Amino acid sequence: MYFANSFGSSVESRLHIIEILEFLIFCMDKNTIKLIERYKPMLTSKEIEEFDEFDEPRFDVRIVQRNNEKTIWGDTKEEFFGKTLRELSLEIYDFLDEEYEIWIKDPHLFENEPAKVSEKYIRYIMSLEADNFFEDFTPLKFRLLDGYFVMSLDKENISTKYAQKFFGKFGLEMPDLIAD
Repeated sequence: MYFANSFGSSVESRLHIIEILEFLIFCMDKNTIKLIERYKPMLTSKEIEEFDEFDEPRFDVRIVQRNNEKTIWGDTKEEFFGKTLRELSLEIYDFLDEEYEIWIKDPHLFENEPAKVSEKYIRYIMSLEADNFFEDFTPLKFRLLDGYFVMSLDKENISTKYAQKFFGKFGLEMPDLIAD
């Protein structure tokens, strides 16, 4: 009670407390929040299609065991070179569902070139994949690591309320019949 009283008794203060508590209960991954905030506003479905049409971005994509755990294949299960994310949408979906991470970078021009994903593609990647996973209402986690854009399913936060918050960041609204 002391915590609540320290904010005052106004309705606005109490609403602020509720927002803080909601944030703590349905807390998004910190890296995901930072990336979404850094690259907002996110692209709409129409803008994603236009981006695909005019740029047709291609990437090198690695399928990696979550948390870099070693498997019988080593640390990478599969790799795709110079592909669009649309071409790989089924593979991305299946591997994410199997708890793998998707590591995305620009195609390298030289053999030993360090991994890097261009700034102009990060918002596109997040928007496209959020749009792809919206139908299942499954939130994603995003981070940048060693020059790669890394994506995984956020299986720790599967509640409808959390999914609403995540997809709301992309301007995607859940139908009322699914919302809590």
